Amino acid sequence: MQAAEGLSALVGKTTACRALGLPRASFHRYCQPKPDLGTVSAKSKPGRALSDSERQEVLDTLRSERFVDQPPREVYAILGSTKDSTKGSTSVVSAPCTAC
Repeated sequence: MQAAEGLSALVGKTTACRALGLPRASFHRYCQPKPDLGTVSAKSKPGRALSDSERQEVLDTLRSERFVDQPPREVYAILGSTKDSTKGSTSVVSAPCTAC
C-alpha cells in the first residue's frame, strides 16, 4: 500500500493500482481515515416512538393472562376491533409494538 501511495503521487491512483495489481477500492479504503468509534452518537428515538409508560402498558397487556399465548398482531387485531379492552386505550394499541 505504501508503494501505491508513493507511485500514485507520480502517475495517479488508477495507473498506480493497475501497475501494482492492486484493486482501486482497496487502495481508496486504505487512504480513508478510520472513524473514531468513541465519537459515534447514540441513535435518537423516532418521533412516533411510544413513551416508556406506553411501552410498558403494551408489554403488560401482551403478557396478561388473556393474551399470553397470542402473537402481538393477533392482540392488536382483537383490541382494535373490540374498543373495550381491559387494559390501555386504543391509541396505545394503534402504534406497532417495537418491543416484540
